[in-house]
Amino acid sequence: MTKELETVKQFRSLFMNRYQEARQLKAQGQRIVGWICTYVPEEIIHAAGLFPFRVIGGSPETPRAVAFLYSNKCSVVRNCVEQGLSGSLDFLDGIVACNT
Repeated sequence: MTKELETVKQFRSLFMNRYQEARQLKAQGQRIVGWICTYVPEEIIHAAGLFPFRVIGGSPETPRAVAFLYSNKCSVVRNCVEQGLSGSLDFLDGIVACNT
């Protein structure tokens, strides 16, 4: 396998295991802050000694989130709220979002 393909494989593995990796960091005492939207300056999160965790959309099903948000709201935001309500993001110490 070429070096480029091996690198892609490593990135894919990191992405697929990001929740597990974040939970391991949390167990080691690292404080973790989730961030939504590319306009959040994650460098500031790093500078504060925190670990930035990108919260991204996933499943199109958001049964819990629609109780709090209109169904025509941004699907990524609805999914992030869904993850929070379902406990998938229970390792976060905080979350940063911005209005775009």
